[in-house]
Amino acid sequence: MHKFGLLRGVHVVNIVDALMLRQILNNVPVLWIPNGVDCNKFKPGAKRADAFYALFVGALSEDKGFDTFVETARIVRGRHGDVKFLAASAGGPLEVIASRAREEGIVEYLGFVPDDELVRLYAESHVAVFPSRDEAFVLVSLEAQASGTPVIATDLPAFRQTVIDGVTGVLVRPHSPQAFASAIIKMRELWLNSRQEYYRVSAAARKNAERFCWEKVVKVYYERLFK
Repeated sequence: MHKFGLLRGVHVVNIVDALMLRQILNNVPVLWIPNGVDCNKFKPGAKRADAFYALFVGALSEDKGFDTFVETARIVRGRHGDVKFLAASAGGPLEVIASRAREEGIVEYLGFVPDDELVRLYAESHVAVFPSRDEAFVLVSLEAQASGTPVIATDLPAFRQTVIDGVTGVLVRPHSPQAFASAIIKMRELWLNSRQEYYRVSAAARKNAERFCWEKVVKVYYERLFK
């Protein structure tokens, strides 16, 4: 297609994929343009005061790490009953695990939630937890940060593009419920004992997400595709 002038370039949302393709596709422009987030829709709000809330948003599947989320909840709630775990999802192959966790009182499985409810959940939660095993680009991490909610996620290239480790959230080693539990407990300690420091992380998360607001991403599209 490139030989016959039919291919102007390849667009990827993951910088790692862009670097790889630039080595493979000689003389073909590979454009890294990330997905954008609606910064007007997702914005900070008042955090819940009745407990510390950890939110999961995504498919109930192994690649999204929902099983790790449940095991993490089991560990944390065994030590700190004031931490509440919420899961918003349209479903998936691990729905049986979600139902069982709800029956045991470990995770409150909300099922599918409409957009306005999701916006509220992001803003009211204290952390968003994404223990994925594989990702290309993680829009949910931007939605959470735009809502002023720190992110605890797997240390994967996709999350390194959107989460600043130690600044807007925490990146932890893959497949480790204990590592995720430790990160959540530390964030809970910030909320309870260093509220000013917690809100510093919250503000940094919002500022970081603003780099990916749709207005800025669209501008990059025009600059790179129509220059």
